[in-house]
Amino acid sequence: MLSIVLLLAPAAQVTDIPLEVPIDEDEFGNVFASSFTPDGATWLLPHFGSVVSFDVATSTSVASVPQDDLVRIAAVSADGSRAVFERSFGMLTIHDVPSLAQTALIDDLIGTVDEIIMDRSDTRFLAARASGRIDVFDLASGSHLLSFQTPESAFPYRQRGGTIAADDTTYVTNGRRRVRAYDITTGDQTASFSFGISRRSLRFVADPAGVRAYVLLEDRATGANRLDIDVFELPSLNRLASVPTGLVDVDLGSSVQLAVSDAGQTAIIAGEAGLFTIDLTSGGTQTLADEFVLHAALSADGSTAAAWVDSTLTAFDTATATEIGSQPASSERNGGDAIVAHPRLNRFYSVNDTDRVEIAERLPSGAVQFGDVNSGFGAERDGARAPLEFDDGRRVAVVHQGSDEVVLVDIEAQAASASIPVERAPVAIAALSDGRLAVAHGRGASVVLVDPDTLATVDRIDLSGRADQVEPVPGSDSIWVEVSEPGLRELQLVTTSPATIAGTIPFPPPMRGTSAFQQDVKIDPGADLAAAVDAETGLLTVARLSTRSVIGTDTFAAGRDAQAFIDPAGTRVSVVSSRSEVRSWTVQSGSIALDWVFSCTPASPDFESGAAGVLWPDGSRLIVELPDDCPRVVTLDTANGATLGTSTNNAWRQTDPVDGGVERIGSSSDSLRQYRFEDDDLIQANYLVLPSRFYSPRFIRGLATGRTYGLGRRDSDPLGFVATLTVIDVIADRRIVTCDPSTPNVSGASANLDLQGGGLAGGRLVARVDGLPPGLAFGYLLVADALVPPTPVTGSQGQLCLGGQLGRFVDQVQPADAAGEQRFSIDLTALPVSSGTVVVEPGETWAFQSWYRDQDPAGQATSNFSTAVAVEVL
Repeated sequence: MLSIVLLLAPAAQVTDIPLEVPIDEDEFGNVFASSFTPDGATWLLPHFGSVVSFDVATSTSVASVPQDDLVRIAAVSADGSRAVFERSFGMLTIHDVPSLAQTALIDDLIGTVDEIIMDRSDTRFLAARASGRIDVFDLASGSHLLSFQTPESAFPYRQRGGTIAADDTTYVTNGRRRVRAYDITTGDQTASFSFGISRRSLRFVADPAGVRAYVLLEDRATGANRLDIDVFELPSLNRLASVPTGLVDVDLGSSVQLAVSDAGQTAIIAGEAGLFTIDLTSGGTQTLADEFVLHAALSADGSTAAAWVDSTLTAFDTATATEIGSQPASSERNGGDAIVAHPRLNRFYSVNDTDRVEIAERLPSGAVQFGDVNSGFGAERDGARAPLEFDDGRRVAVVHQGSDEVVLVDIEAQAASASIPVERAPVAIAALSDGRLAVAHGRGASVVLVDPDTLATVDRIDLSGRADQVEPVPGSDSIWVEVSEPGLRELQLVTTSPATIAGTIPFPPPMRGTSAFQQDVKIDPGADLAAAVDAETGLLTVARLSTRSVIGTDTFAAGRDAQAFIDPAGTRVSVVSSRSEVRSWTVQSGSIALDWVFSCTPASPDFESGAAGVLWPDGSRLIVELPDDCPRVVTLDTANGATLGTSTNNAWRQTDPVDGGVERIGSSSDSLRQYRFEDDDLIQANYLVLPSRFYSPRFIRGLATGRTYGLGRRDSDPLGFVATLTVIDVIADRRIVTCDPSTPNVSGASANLDLQGGGLAGGRLVARVDGLPPGLAFGYLLVADALVPPTPVTGSQGQLCLGGQLGRFVDQVQPADAAGEQRFSIDLTALPVSSGTVVVEPGETWAFQSWYRDQDPAGQATSNFSTAVAVEVL
């Protein structure tokens, strides 16, 4: 242990480096709860824990406020100046638009609110419940004005809806059998209309002016189920027309939609049976699509309808009932997301579940123009992904899906220094030996080669499908890319000199509908193996990368999820199934052989846990999670499947492996936890409270510098969320620094040593020395288990501060680079000391100092020392 403590470093440090402006200029959000202001000038939408007001005309975001507990944007006033947000636990808040400043809070509501309805003079709003209770509030102050009760049957379902009529005092509510009107100043019922015993309401909409209401009815009077649209005058509830449609015995299912043009001449009906347009003057009915339509919308002028038809965003001319344009979803998981029509423009928006807003706009010529923009929505598929530290340790490259760029971060300057435009949906990045970056794209279906120095794309390789992941081949300029499309899954070997696809390995395509929580293909170029699992069919496929061939297939317990593990030596593949089973195969040169099976039968035979597990860094053990009524967490010996231990610690599920998997890091919004493998389990070794909050982080440990990078989205107060590279100094509070400042060298500078890394037993540290004479200062690293007062050394102009058991890293003798820096890798399982090598145990403290060649003021050869730094190992 150390004998003298001279200077303690400050507490743990966190540096957040923004990778994007707080709100991208083209940023959109989750359309399911979004609202346009009535004039269409502003779009209000949730954006990953915040709400954004977006100026449609200038394509810029105006303001953003954090709203972690937002349920929905409930309503916007007629003049567009105020909005009501529904919050968790039944609270309502009132906000100015577009600043989004909160002006009132309502937290004394009784029961869950099903609908918020604004009056037309912007003075009041109603909160309606399924029970039929109606509360009237002042829009400016949020004060409660009145409550009244409607019959429960009048408002039994949220989507049957209500409106305030043009007189601004009459509330109209729609029930299953009847439509009613109430005076919102007294709560008295003023009018009622019964649909009749054979008819029931399916949907209700009102025109923007509050003059007419339209009710979609199912009429069974003749024994057949005919759909009618009744038109009512507001506020009198006089029925102006009952329009029989041509839809008889058409099963729309539960996802029925009704939309009516502003002028009341055209309507669309959508559901499981398809999409239909109705002429409300004649009742003429035309079929636009005869396939299942989950979401559809109608333009304000009634000329155009848009719908998701078989995962394709399709636009129709309602007058001619013809398709006028279509575009496949930009994500295979899209095609069922809500569509909203702009209240003034002939434009439609649909947010998918990745990172884009799909747009369809009908131009004055009649043609339809499609596009998509960054949504900024979704922690995994939007924003920053796949950080990569450069070999010099001064820059980090990050692919940013939200802006389709590679962002270069200058770590020393603590800022994003540049960005390089790439293709759509970059998903992964790899560094080549010549300094170029290989960026694989999802929807771009390509790999592009990027020169980070010239900020240019220098080459491009087309793939046969969308990339999901990329793994570099050690010692070469090649990469393996997983490519997947419906009916296609294969690995493609991409060489970069020349840029071409050198070979492929086909895998069985995944079954449609399989829901995997992990990647279903594991690629390990170091082990020369790849393994693909199909959870639904229970099929394992193992391939040899060097021969580009499948060497074996076998089965496991099929379910909803599965995960494969490849040991580092490439001699074993194991699979964890969500059916509470583990199977392990030995790998021969051209085949695989089942070795052992571990299984557990949960109390419920139909129970499926997630296929969750983690492989020990050396491949000797496998930790898996099982159902609660089995041993919860089991550690298995991969050699024979024997149970080595059980526990309830499943921290590895939300942690990222760093330092080769010896250490794992996890985080909550305001803390960081370090774990290490010990005694057949993963234990928490360190806990740090962070000075700022960040969400959905992903951690890497830089190979060149030992720095810890957390990649996430940081809460930046009024500006919303910003994609951030968080540099975390996890050993800041455990450093001890002495010999500071060190003796100046021939360059006039003092050499300073810094330690970075996890500081956990079994891991590694990186020692970085700067302030050295560039290109001249050959030297190496010293290590000791004690610090001593500065001691002169014969033949040196510097001072040694290490004592006790000393050692030298003579296998890492090196000169300073052009920037006057050296870096040394420190393996905490093999410190070189005078007696041999030692393994650092938790609780020990070790110190390091650089010894390097120098010149004295007279120009004579001498040596010198850097500052000395010690760290406690946990």
